[in-house]
Amino acid sequence: MEGKLIRDTEAFGKMDQYCLITLVGDNKTHKTRVHRSGGKTPKWGEEFEIVVTDFKKELRFAILDEDVTTSDKVCFGLIKYAPLCFNRGVSEWFCIFYENKMSG
Repeated sequence: MEGKLIRDTEAFGKMDQYCLITLVGDNKTHKTRVHRSGGKTPKWGEEFEIVVTDFKKELRFAILDEDVTTSDKVCFGLIKYAPLCFNRGVSEWFCIFYENKMSG
């Protein structure tokens, strides 16, 4: 799992991102490790196993920049479950947004 981002929340230095993956309708959330100094190209190299009961539902993901006291929202996206469930997942890129603007 990795990202190619346009938006940068840091004025100085590189972002320290992590990704929250939420199974819409199931209220289950997975969190990646923080990629320190990941900048605009974070790579987590993590895999999650998810039990899918309805292929019509979506998976929501959000990329956040971890700071000392808070985390800044960098971007988010939605993916339908179905493409992720066949052929051992997908290796294509998905569009991500921040305030309805393309962010990566």
